[in-house]
Amino acid sequence: MGNSTDPIDEKANAWMKPVKTASSQDRMAAPLLRLAARLGRSPEELARRIPRDTIRRLKYPVKESPGDVPGSTRFDHDLGIEEGVRST
Repeated sequence: MGNSTDPIDEKANAWMKPVKTASSQDRMAAPLLRLAARLGRSPEELARRIPRDTIRRLKYPVKESPGDVPGSTRFDHDLGIEEGVRST
């Protein structure tokens, strides 16, 4: 068999090209998105005012609960499944 002279439509092979997704640095942390919505501001605007390390740490899974001081929030690491214990 010889080489085909039929033209190949690039759109037909588009499924084989990887789609660029946002890197983990580009994605916003959920607490930052909630705070932006509550304040009526854009998440990008808030992110410029918060240190990058703080934003990175917000992406780890934690349990949020009201803090000891009124108006504050306490963050605890979720320890996962524990026998006989129910998370709240």
